[in-house]
Amino acid sequence: MHRLAKLSLANRSVVALITIIIAIFGLISVGGLKQELIPSFETPQAAIVTTYPGASPEVIDKQVSQPIEAAVRALDGLVTSSSTSQSNVSIVRVEFDYGTSTSKVKENLNAALASLTLPSEATAKVLSGSFDSVPVIALGVSANSGNNEAIGKVLEDTAAPLLASVPGVRDVSVSGVVEKRINLTLKQSVLTANGLTSQSITSALQ
Repeated sequence: MHRLAKLSLANRSVVALITIIIAIFGLISVGGLKQELIPSFETPQAAIVTTYPGASPEVIDKQVSQPIEAAVRALDGLVTSSSTSQSNVSIVRVEFDYGTSTSKVKENLNAALASLTLPSEATAKVLSGSFDSVPVIALGVSANSGNNEAIGKVLEDTAAPLLASVPGVRDVSVSGVVEKRINLTLKQSVLTANGLTSQSITSALQ
């Protein structure tokens, strides 16, 4: 160590030159590094969302949530699972071992769903993703005239396809669009008198 210090002091100009060269190469290397605002990062988590129009929470739990959760618990690498049963909707959340790819999670869950026989009117969908799915840019638009319903149609028909055509854009979605909706309040006594159920009304309107 003493010899190295003595040698450095005796050749200070050479040591300074080597230090400058190393610093320059370091700056060049930093400039060439790939940088991302939101790096790609996959989380081994997913949710199975099943819609069953007209079904009560009890029916959802018995006929949808419990069978799905029982099927996913048999999958390799599963860490935890939980379910939420609400009117018309079942949500089963799952978490797999860290390092499991999103595509593998989705593949396993779809295989588990394929082995089940759910009610014919129930529709299940696997939702999984990574930080690649997080929107990088969010834009807010409003109409000066106050007609946000009309501008929503323009955004969906014109703006979204235009932005999606830009090179490097993976996906464009429009949310918060005002839509016309009709709410029906059914009288149970009238339904019973005519031999109908809320499910039959829902099916007739679809």
